[in-house]
Amino acid sequence: MMTLGRCSRPRRCNLDRRARAKARHKWTALTAAWLVFASLFVGAPHTRAESARKAQDALLGEWWTENREGRVKFVRASDGTYRGITTCCSHSPPDNEDPEFDIHNPNPALRRRSTVGIVIIWKLNFEDGKYLGGYVYNPRDGHTYRMKIEVVDRETIEVRGYVAMPLFGQTQTWKRARPAPVRTAPSIAARKPKTASR
Repeated sequence: MMTLGRCSRPRRCNLDRRARAKARHKWTALTAAWLVFASLFVGAPHTRAESARKAQDALLGEWWTENREGRVKFVRASDGTYRGITTCCSHSPPDNEDPEFDIHNPNPALRRRSTVGIVIIWKLNFEDGKYLGGYVYNPRDGHTYRMKIEVVDRETIEVRGYVAMPLFGQTQTWKRARPAPVRTAPSIAARKPKTASR
């Protein structure tokens, strides 16, 4: 008579248990390997996209023009291209070489605007690690040129303005502008009270 819950052939039952345990172990290992493999494919595009975005945005921020004659801040426009806005500086006293106002602008209506705070670079597209196809307006002569920019390192870019072809142009080296540290006076609470001498 067979007892419920017990195996009538212990040796065979032991073999079955070991086989089931081995199968479960193999299945667990295969599942873990699949999860690791899947995570590589899921995470890789995200990581690549982040790296591409960082490389693409390397131009953002403020840069000193060559010889620190002015400062330009690059931002990303709503259409995904990059533009540069002058943030500094008006020479004192101003002259025709470095005018305070946009006196050389071909549009007479704009000749009374300041040369600080205006867009002088626009339509730069990021392609193959470079910023190409842009335009640069020169307030010194009122002319607009084609331009391209290449990032040399985190602190340096090479800006080339040209007419028609990059071969016929001029290259400048710009350096990243760092904001001056702001020094704040210590708060009253931070000051240690003076001990009165007796």
